[in-house]
Amino acid sequence: MSVKFENSKDAKTNIYEIADELNQEMVYKLTEYEDKHAAVHETRKAIKKFRALIRLIKYEVGPICYSQENIHYRDVGREMSELRDASALIETVDKLIESVEDKELLEILAPVKKELEDKRDEIAKAQTSLSKIIEKAVIELKAAQKRIYTWPIESEKFQDWAFGLAKTYKNGIETMQLAFETQNAHNFHEWRKQVKYLWNQLLFLEDTWPVMQAGITAELSNLSSILGDEHDLNVLKEAFENGYINMEIPVLLDKFIDDKTKQFREEATYLGLRIYAESTNSFFKKNKVYWGVYKGIEPIKTV
Repeated sequence: MSVKFENSKDAKTNIYEIADELNQEMVYKLTEYEDKHAAVHETRKAIKKFRALIRLIKYEVGPICYSQENIHYRDVGREMSELRDASALIETVDKLIESVEDKELLEILAPVKKELEDKRDEIAKAQTSLSKIIEKAVIELKAAQKRIYTWPIESEKFQDWAFGLAKTYKNGIETMQLAFETQNAHNFHEWRKQVKYLWNQLLFLEDTWPVMQAGITAELSNLSSILGDEHDLNVLKEAFENGYINMEIPVLLDKFIDDKTKQFREEATYLGLRIYAESTNSFFKKNKVYWGVYKGIEPIKTV
């Protein structure tokens, strides 16, 4: 589902309708998808989009509304996270099995996958039934949906309702720099979160200048994928270290993860430095002009 700001509607209407549509998407997937594991995965992706939207308008709606909605949707996602995280580890191993050619490494990965599948099944049994978790999430989402049209959005000025875009961009620069300085897995993951927020926010605004915005959103998507692969490998390594996987990490796999992590971080560095090359002020002013021209409210100045 693609949710974007439309030229024919004012900012307030766009915001309300995008939020409403995303909420309905979550409820639909949780109630209508036959594969409940896929439903949880897709719903958590929609929650991230929703949280990107509330971050976009955080300075317009104010701290109370922002905190209420951001925490509410964060917690709905967390309630479904344990089983999803267990499935994600299996998906990481599956990607490795599909991509590596080393026969010895493939032999190592087979029993790792089997243990992870057993672990996921144990979690599923120990947890409250998935259907009950989903039922609770649907109730919470429907309750939150009723609040959307009460959000205090008054200004139509881009610099008011969209100022969260500047904050997201600035956060991206700061978390990127910290990741570079520390070379710490946690900090690379925090950077990835900001990349995804910016990606989703610019997707909402893509029609303000499709050719330009599509280019930057495509690169943000690429960067998010690279950082996601880096994160997945570090989570897999951590699963050995903390005992979630009940075996010592094989030396060959350990080296492979370290080498791939280094590669992904180098790729992310080259791409990130380009994406975040301009100042926050320049980036925000540029998008303000895009919006103004798109809506026909930006005055045309002759040189």
